[in-house]
Amino acid sequence: VPALDPHEASAELRRCAVELGFPGVVIASELQGQALDVDALRPFWKAAADLGLYVFIHPLPRVISWAHMDADDLGRMLGWEFSLMVATVRLINSGLLDELPALKVQVSHFAGGIGRYLPRIRGLQQRKKSGTATIPRHGRQPRKPFDHYLRNRLFYDCAGWSGPDYAAERGAEWVRIGMAELPVSQLVFATDYPQAVRDTDEVLAYVDAVRALGAEARTVLNGGNAEELIPNLRDRRKARCA
Repeated sequence: VPALDPHEASAELRRCAVELGFPGVVIASELQGQALDVDALRPFWKAAADLGLYVFIHPLPRVISWAHMDADDLGRMLGWEFSLMVATVRLINSGLLDELPALKVQVSHFAGGIGRYLPRIRGLQQRKKSGTATIPRHGRQPRKPFDHYLRNRLFYDCAGWSGPDYAAERGAEWVRIGMAELPVSQLVFATDYPQAVRDTDEVLAYVDAVRALGAEARTVLNGGNAEELIPNLRDRRKARCA
C-alpha cells in the first residue's frame, strides 16, 4: 500500500479489504525516513480504522540509520527493537489512538521489549516534573494515562523475539517475562514468525515451552486473543477448513 499517498492508500486498502478479504495490513516502524505519527500518514490510519483492518507494525532491515549501527549486526540486534519502542511511544503521545477509537494496532516483538523501559517512560511522561510541559514537541500527552493505551489499545506479538539456539530454552522465558509486563489479553503468538530459528523442531519446542507456562500462556497460543484483534477470525478459519 502506498501509505504516504492519501488517495492511493485509501483505494488500495479498500480493494484489499473488500475485494480480496484481507483482515489487516503490515507497515514498517519507520516509513521512508518518517515516523508513523506524521500528518501525512493520518489518512492511512483513518482508512484502516474505517475498513476494520488491523495494522501490524514490524521493523525493516534498513531501519535505524544511526552511524554507530554499522557494525556487529546492531541494526537487527538492537536497532529494530529501539525503532519499535519509538513508534509505540510516538503513536500513543500523538493522540492518534484517541482520534481513531476503532483502530486496532499490533506491534511485533513485545513492542521492542518496551516493558523493560516502562519505569523510565512513565517518569518522563510526567511533563511538569520532567520540565517538558511547555515544549510542543516534547510535551505531547494523550487524553488518558500512558498505560491505558499499552494495556487496552495495543496488541503485541511475541513470536519473533528470540534468536537462534534460544527458542525453546530462553524463548519461553521471554514470553513469561512479557506476560508479566504486558496484559496477557493483548499478546498474540505468530502473527510474526521466529525467523532466526531455522529448525522446525526448535520452533515446535518453542511452542511447547510456551504452552507449558500454564493456562494464561495457552490463551496466547490458542487464538482467543487473536480473535479480538483480527476481524471475523473464527469465520475465516471455518471457511479455510471447509
